[in-house]
This record gives sequence, C-alpha cells and structure tokens, in this order.
Amino acid sequence: MEQLQYLNQSEVLDIAFQAVRLYAETHPRPIHVTQGQAAEMLGITMDALVRKMAAKKIRLNECGMIPMPDIDLIIASRIRRHLYEAPKPVEAAPPTDLVKPASPLGDDTPRRKRARSATPGGPWMRIVEVEEMAGVKTSAIYSWVKNGSFPKPIKVGRTSQWVRAEVEAWVDQQRAKRNAAGNWL
Repeated sequence: MEQLQYLNQSEVLDIAFQAVRLYAETHPRPIHVTQGQAAEMLGITMDALVRKMAAKKIRLNECGMIPMPDIDLIIASRIRRHLYEAPKPVEAAPPTDLVKPASPLGDDTPRRKRARSATPGGPWMRIVEVEEMAGVKTSAIYSWVKNGSFPKPIKVGRTSQWVRAEVEAWVDQQRAKRNAAGNWL
C-alpha cells in the first residue's frame, strides 16, 4: 500500500512561492494591458470597467491601454477592504421551501449581489425582486417595458423602482392568460 506524505504549511508555501517565481520568470509582467485584459484581471465586466474609467479610477495611456499600476491599486484596495471588514455573522440556512430551484436550462452561474428594496414586501420593488417575481432577466423586463407590455418603473435618483401591486397584477394577468389558453406547464 502506498504511503501518503503530508506537507506542512511552510513546505506548501515554499512550493507555492517557487511556482510563482518560475511563472514570473517565464511570463514577464506587462507594463500596460488592453481594456479586455484589465476587465478579466479585475473580474469585472467591460461596462464596469468603463464606469471606473469615467470615474477616473482607471486611466488610459496615449495608446488606449491601461497601466498596470492602476490595476495593482484596485486589487490592493480590494485586499485591504477584505482584511479590515468586520466578520459577518453566520446565519442559519434559509428554509428549503424558499430556495429558488435550479434553472432547467442549466443557467446556474453566480450573479453579483444586487441591492434589494429597503422594505421587503413593501409597496416598492427593485429590479432584483421584479426579476424573481417575473421569472426573467433584466433585459427581458426592460424590453417589455419599452414595448408597453410590462408596468413602467419610477425613477428615484439613479434607481428604477416598480409599484409592487402593478407587478403582482401583471403576474396574475399572465397566469390568467396561461390558464385560459389551457397551457398548464
């Protein structure tokens, strides 16, 4: 029988540092990166990158590329923020009947956490809650708003909010249409 060898923490760290050093020697670090590379390195979308450039958090050089020190600053600030955040209390798991089932289409990709309304169940809904209630993504909702088949949101500052009663009435109307057509799925 084979005997397993376990490495202690310092041996694992030594191996990791050697791997990083070897990688750095064979892959020199660029001075500037493209916008697509920057978005990938930061783990954000191109839209988010454009917003950071508009807010002057990331700058472009004369060739339209992003300097690596800008990328490093953002990554360092994320690490500092993570280190100094207060630990979040451990919450009990939600009841299983409230957990949204996985999509039959396999669309289980994690989405970034977005703001919900300050008063859950209150008279106003933000887009995340509207998505959940309607069972579709943001793009479909705004498409329906544009063609007039979904209730229009009310702008509050930069945020769109829907009247809960209007969205619930729309969902009920869709159920009634489905039932009248005889489609029970």
